[in-house]
Amino acid sequence: MSKHIPELTDRQLRNFWLKIDKRGPNDCWPWLGRRTPQGYGQFRLHPAGTFKATRVAYYLATGKQPGPLCVCHKCDNPGCCNPAHFFLGTRADNAADRDAKGRGWSPLLKGVDHWRAKLTEKQVLEIRASGAKQSVLAARYGVNQPAIHKIKTRKRWKHI
Repeated sequence: MSKHIPELTDRQLRNFWLKIDKRGPNDCWPWLGRRTPQGYGQFRLHPAGTFKATRVAYYLATGKQPGPLCVCHKCDNPGCCNPAHFFLGTRADNAADRDAKGRGWSPLLKGVDHWRAKLTEKQVLEIRASGAKQSVLAARYGVNQPAIHKIKTRKRWKHI
């Protein structure tokens, strides 16, 4: 169940808008404050709690509570707070939008075709052939040590 966004005081309104880099009307407006690991802005409204910045921006722009619906992004930028880029949808709508734009997980996408791939097949083969420490390889290839371990033990990139 989603929380009800309370009326904001003048101070809270000022603080909220100070955390947004308002650009042109069609541009993304990046959230400058604290973010979730997924990149969504977070805004604390004492004593009601912490809310996603997109939900607060939607409420302030429309005067309507998003309720149980997701505030989805046309721009696919989780840090964007431009209300012109928002649309409301169910979780299923949001997932369908993600998948239609090619951002969803698929067991058919492997290696460099996977949207989260950071390495090439050549680099994976180099990692497997190397005798260097995993921490050294991680720094060299810009990934973390567990990723190197999973490559070396063939838990990742199994297809090559």
